[in-house]
Amino acid sequence: VGTIGMCLTGNFAITLMADDSVLAGVASQPSMPLFGDQSALHMSDEEVADARAGIDASGAVMALRFDGDSFCQAAKFDAIAERFNDGTERVRMTTLPGKGHSVLTLDFVDEDGHPVAGAWVAIADADDLNVPYEQVRRRPRHWNRRYRGLPPTDASGAFALRGVPSGARTA
Repeated sequence: VGTIGMCLTGNFAITLMADDSVLAGVASQPSMPLFGDQSALHMSDEEVADARAGIDASGAVMALRFDGDSFCQAAKFDAIAERFNDGTERVRMTTLPGKGHSVLTLDFVDEDGHPVAGAWVAIADADDLNVPYEQVRRRPRHWNRRYRGLPPTDASGAFALRGVPSGARTA
């Protein structure tokens, strides 16, 4: 099992590494606790210890953020590094250029050579996943920033979801 936690669930991708079934984790813009002290991790000391042991057994977790992110600030990454990377790289910290927040969705940039697209390739092309590069590059078009992370719309402006007739309402 691999996990990707984003924003409010970003820290969970790290915490879940304590579970034996989780073999890989990505903490994308981990933001909890959202308000207040950015050096807090929203993890107990026991959860940190268990996650460290799981990461030592499975391999490093990847963490991503934009350098101008106001929700996942540099202090959050400093706190993660302090609690997890004490001579051993348990969490690979990647700070990307830009003021966005949602690295893998709303602020994703699907351009060859762009650092954000490179982060996606690094996730999907991890040695443990054994995913061919050709499959990594075939991301759904709606991941492109032009769509702001939403599926494309049809002529009426309704989302054009595969298998859902135009004009149909979905709950």
